[in-house]
Amino acid sequence: MNSATAELVSVVVDMQNYFCAPGFPAEVAASRLTVPAINRMAQALRAAGGRVAWIQTTARGATERWARHHQYMLEAGRVQARL
Repeated sequence: MNSATAELVSVVVDMQNYFCAPGFPAEVAASRLTVPAINRMAQALRAAGGRVAWIQTTARGATERWARHHQYMLEAGRVQARL
């Protein structure tokens, strides 16, 4: 690790199937367009000695914790698919 990248970190948030994969409840089709660029950046950063942190959420307790989101933001069919 060289001094220029010793503390360089990229944080990637919520690039997971729930948002990116076709047919998933919160699918954002355009998100798939960013995947190759994110992977290239992560590979280059690691090759230079930097680090990549991937953050993912879970759906455990979704009914209680995300009740308003389910009620107002998701179509009815998507709520059932998520749970």
